[in-house]
Amino acid sequence: MRTFLRLITFFLSRRFNATSLGLGLCLLAWLSGAPPASAQLGKPEGLYYKSWAVIIGVEHYLLAPPIPGTVADAKTVAQAFRQMGFDEVVEVYDKDASFRHLQQLLSDMLPRKVGRMDRLVLFYAGHTGVTQDADGKDLGYLVPVDAQINNVAKSITFDQLKDFTRRLAAKHTLFILDSAVRGWETTAPQQLSLEGRMSPEAETERRAMQVITAGDKGEGSPRVGENHLVGK
Repeated sequence: MRTFLRLITFFLSRRFNATSLGLGLCLLAWLSGAPPASAQLGKPEGLYYKSWAVIIGVEHYLLAPPIPGTVADAKTVAQAFRQMGFDEVVEVYDKDASFRHLQQLLSDMLPRKVGRMDRLVLFYAGHTGVTQDADGKDLGYLVPVDAQINNVAKSITFDQLKDFTRRLAAKHTLFILDSAVRGWETTAPQQLSLEGRMSPEAETERRAMQVITAGDKGEGSPRVGENHLVGK
């Protein structure tokens, strides 16, 4: 299994202390346990009412080279979320990961079902690419099973994922991309300081979104013996 997958399953199987609003605090909020609830009225007993995991793995492409082991890796991650007690684990593999189906998932099903006191983690393993937007900035994208690697029009761009997070009511959203890709504008983490800081409990109430990729553009996904984990 790739080193990146080992790091992700490490995060999914352990709780750890966070000292900033950066990667540590966000992962603590996303990956710590939360009991399910049938209705989202008031505050939940834990951090969330409901925990969602969407696992997308594409191994056998129709118009692109296959990526051996991708679906097996994705199923390993799905099992890790189930072991953590996630309420909903949605698995989308190979032929089900078409452009149309992924569009429906992001534009209709998830925004309609995920509540404002829920968390959502989306894991993607498959081909990715980078193009330039109208301003010449890098723009990453995910390649569905029925698209060519260089066909941005039939891919899920990072701009579309950003629009998805704006429509989504979830309190915390985490994207885990098991691929070397860039093109998501980032916000620098706050400098560590105790002055004017809220309590950790108050900070976890803030709506947040985090992106983790397996590497930068052109690096290739890490294998055993390598260590690349890039927080966006």
